[in-house]
Amino acid sequence: MDNKMRLNFERLSKKPVGVFGKGVSGRAVCGLLDRLHVSYVTYDQHNDATKSTFLIEDAQRHDLIVTSPSFHESHPWVRMATQGGCLCVGELDFASRFWPGKVLAITGTNGKTTLTEFLAFALNRIGEAAYAVGNNGVAFSSIHTLGSYDQDAWAVCEVSSFQSETLRFLKADAILWTNFAPDHLEIYPSLKDYFGAKWNLIQRLKEKGCCFVGESVERGAQQHGYRWPFKSKNFFKKQVLEKEVEQAAFPGTVFSSFPQRENYLLAREFWKWIGRDESELLLIAQDFKLPKHRLQEIRTVKNVHFWDDSKATNMAATLAAMRTFPKPIYLIAGGKSKNENVSEFAKNLQGKVKEAFLIGETALDLENAFNAVGIPCKIYNSLEEIVPIAYELALQDTDIQHVVLSSGFSSLDMFKDYKQRGDFFESIVQAIYSK
Repeated sequence: MDNKMRLNFERLSKKPVGVFGKGVSGRAVCGLLDRLHVSYVTYDQHNDATKSTFLIEDAQRHDLIVTSPSFHESHPWVRMATQGGCLCVGELDFASRFWPGKVLAITGTNGKTTLTEFLAFALNRIGEAAYAVGNNGVAFSSIHTLGSYDQDAWAVCEVSSFQSETLRFLKADAILWTNFAPDHLEIYPSLKDYFGAKWNLIQRLKEKGCCFVGESVERGAQQHGYRWPFKSKNFFKKQVLEKEVEQAAFPGTVFSSFPQRENYLLAREFWKWIGRDESELLLIAQDFKLPKHRLQEIRTVKNVHFWDDSKATNMAATLAAMRTFPKPIYLIAGGKSKNENVSEFAKNLQGKVKEAFLIGETALDLENAFNAVGIPCKIYNSLEEIVPIAYELALQDTDIQHVVLSSGFSSLDMFKDYKQRGDFFESIVQAIYSK
């Protein structure tokens, strides 16, 4: 880090920095602070090597607290630090203070990781240094390990609602907001609060930046009373009409399935904004590999197709996945509740699901909702129990032979995360039908 950046940072804090969380984000923050030769104290309830409590007297030790994304504004430690006079800054926001290059910020209820990874991949392919960071699992604070970068480099930042709501310093050259649907209602008091958390990112757009959004975002802004703050329509272009998404097809790419088409159309608008030709982007898309657990066929056994869509951790993602299949499918669904409307979910699945295999915390509520709309379903104890039963049903069915894990809910009731759930599902399929 150069001296100018260090001086800017030193204006923020004369005392040791407090770091909340010792996971991926927290460790990256500590690494960056080590690089800056700045002292710090870490706090983590689940790490014996750090302080596991944070009290009001601890707040007096710090001017600045850097928080991991899991520390929501309502977290007792964050409230106590704020009351004690500390400036609480999210990890992504903190790291942006030391980034000399450009920022492309990407948010949305679904699709943001794919879009982040794809555009970083595409920019690198045309010779522009680009790094995918943020909510994709690569902390922005790890910038000192990324390699060579300067003011022309791109940080392609995936921004979750938890990261967006506390932004103070990050400035984005461009923002892509993929879509908006109910999610995280176990955290936010209302859908309007969830929208507002993401909306804070819009306030961080540079004056001459661009913002492209999906149609559902435009509807959300109208529904919840938000007006786009841009001085000119040149700063905002409503893109991705439903009709265009339905008609668009990108054979041979990961964007040929419905859930990914909107992603591509947003990527295309950004690509045109930086002055590149779309034909170039289409060629790059041919080589891009979708991250795991995003509606991917993992195995075909005697004409029965198994699909892993474990990343579908909200109902909107599952509904989008169902639009890929021309006929009803055998659906594995359920998980940890996010206080969403399961009755509406069931209604929207009518005609798309032949039979549902329910699991997890929401299984009973889903059973009641599915029965109410006439979707055959049953509750099971585990994925090991479900897979062979679903396979036998699909094998006997001459018309419908797709078994899809697209839960519609968080995995945290039974698994560490959606990746573990998807990997476990795949291992069951591969082990049982490896012959």
